[in-house]
Amino acid sequence: MTRKLAFRLTWVVLGAPVVLFLIANVIRSDTLAMLAGLSLMALLAVAVPVGIGVLVGGRLGRSRRPASEYTTPIEYIKDTPAPPQPEPVLSAQHRGLLLIAAGVGSGFWVMLAVGFKLHDQPVPVELDQGLLPAAVVLIATVSLAVRAIWRRRSQVPKPIAEVIAERETWVAAMTPNYDGDPRATACCEHLAPIESAMRAVGIHMRLEGPMRVTARCRVDAEALARNFTLANSVAYQEWYGRDRSADDPPQSLVYCEACPSMLWVLHATEGAIDTPTFPSRT
Repeated sequence: MTRKLAFRLTWVVLGAPVVLFLIANVIRSDTLAMLAGLSLMALLAVAVPVGIGVLVGGRLGRSRRPASEYTTPIEYIKDTPAPPQPEPVLSAQHRGLLLIAAGVGSGFWVMLAVGFKLHDQPVPVELDQGLLPAAVVLIATVSLAVRAIWRRRSQVPKPIAEVIAERETWVAAMTPNYDGDPRATACCEHLAPIESAMRAVGIHMRLEGPMRVTARCRVDAEALARNFTLANSVAYQEWYGRDRSADDPPQSLVYCEACPSMLWVLHATEGAIDTPTFPSRT
């Protein structure tokens, strides 16, 4: 998606002077043709260093980016599609492209007009008449871009090492209480009945984090759906890790998408002969 967005931005930025040049030929405006030519020359002058910077940054970003722990789940007990949502006329990506195109075009307009003034040369009439609207568009687009960048910066997730350290500290503090009370549950209210039933039949449970528990058992998905009234957000799922071998069994869990909460279990191919299956088939 990042690569596609970069290509689209490149086409928008490089295509704006070309479109302006075509319009200049249609209306026979020497001023617009000059604007298009100067804009294209300026873009070509910075295209090579910017392109090299993007390639180097992409390489460094891929080398430092942690791989996602899991991919999309592939198996569900029940499938309840979400109600359709009305689609906006323009997606967020299209709105971003239009914003960038408006900012580039207005920026070139203001830059050329200011250039004439700084060199004490008469500003062409068409360029001078459109200077104020171009300046307003430029200020608006820059303000919106700064706002979007600031919002994204405030939503940057914590480093993986910090998240793991916080989780381990929480688990170390809460495990004695969880292990000491057989009636205690850590999962969300939708998974708590399943977790409580597992503890009641003596399945070994281990606290993994807030609303995350591991159960040393396999799960019979059909029997689970028959014996428990599952919320629409609850399903037995199997996830394949990106960093795992294709021969390894998938990660199996009972998952509540609404909370989200996870009850990790063993896959059907894991465990020993005496590994229990929940709910019991006997």
